[in-house]
Amino acid sequence: MDTQGGRMYLRRPEGGREWEAAPQDVRPATPGEAAEVSSFAGAPHRRGGHER
Repeated sequence: MDTQGGRMYLRRPEGGREWEAAPQDVRPATPGEAAEVSSFAGAPHRRGGHER
């Protein structure tokens, strides 16, 4: 995430296309959302990738 000119620029934790949002439209992840990202990050086969 980056902030520039009053806008926020966001990207999914695993990468991908960046998008722009107004700060008032952004909120922290809920505990459930954060847990989902953590479990996703630990499972490269779910992304179609391979462990290095």
